[in-house]
Amino acid sequence: MSARPRTSIVIPTYNHAALLPTAVESALAQTAPVEVVVVDDGSTDDTGALVRARWGERVRYVRQPNAGLGAARNTGIAHATADTLTFLDADDALVPESVARRLAVLDARPDVGWVYSDVFVMDAGGTVTGRCSEEYGYAARRRDGRLFEELLRGNFIPVHAVLVRRACLDAVGTFDAGARAKEDWDLWVRVAHEYPAAYVPEALAYVRRTAGSMMTDRTVMAEATLRAMARIEARYPAEVAGAAADWRRMRAQQYLEIAVSGARSRSRGARLHAVLRAIAVRPVQGAAYRTLARLVAGR
Repeated sequence: MSARPRTSIVIPTYNHAALLPTAVESALAQTAPVEVVVVDDGSTDDTGALVRARWGERVRYVRQPNAGLGAARNTGIAHATADTLTFLDADDALVPESVARRLAVLDARPDVGWVYSDVFVMDAGGTVTGRCSEEYGYAARRRDGRLFEELLRGNFIPVHAVLVRRACLDAVGTFDAGARAKEDWDLWVRVAHEYPAAYVPEALAYVRRTAGSMMTDRTVMAEATLRAMARIEARYPAEVAGAAADWRRMRAQQYLEIAVSGARSRSRGARLHAVLRAIAVRPVQGAAYRTLARLVAGR
């Protein structure tokens, strides 16, 4: 009889049959006992046939109508049976010791609710190009303990860097099912408000950055950030008020991003509205006025 899984690895996927094997095989190769839950978010490719034929009962396969990444992860959480969870996107991967290294930290530190690691960044071909610790400037950040105030400044923890106790999610809730992106930031803020974290400086996962992905759509990411900010502010108004300057700067940056990057997807009127919102939030910012001048001139 196989060992009871210590961790459930939730893998949401949508039309990623070509890349999914890398993610699933990396999950099944873990040195700790794991359960792999693949949530097919309404794929129209051969994802279902692939999972059944290649892995059979080694993978728990759940299919749902297309509902988005946050909803798919929540479905995976609902079907998972282990006491800890980690999340892996279908185009990414884990190193074999990823779960074991993070579990060891949770086992040694019962006061900690969640643990996260560094992550390798790779290009579309799988070549490692850097680390998230470099991208997000970990050297200048608080990385261990109470991370709530640090996370109010923005997210710096990739979703599959985290291994979290199920009890924490039972207490604070799961992902924002209606978000197109940044649903992980909203959740990490809630977890960090209640539970200290531990950081493992090793890179224990791989995140793939590809042209045309949602992560590279700056307008979508800015709008998702604003939605997450609204949810966080509604939940923690006093704490956000205490970080008012950082919050204004971050909100203004998102509106300005929409004005600058939305040329193909947003009307000129919508972009004008966005830059005016940026100026209203934070009046002293030269870039916003230069952008306003270009839009007024029709450029």
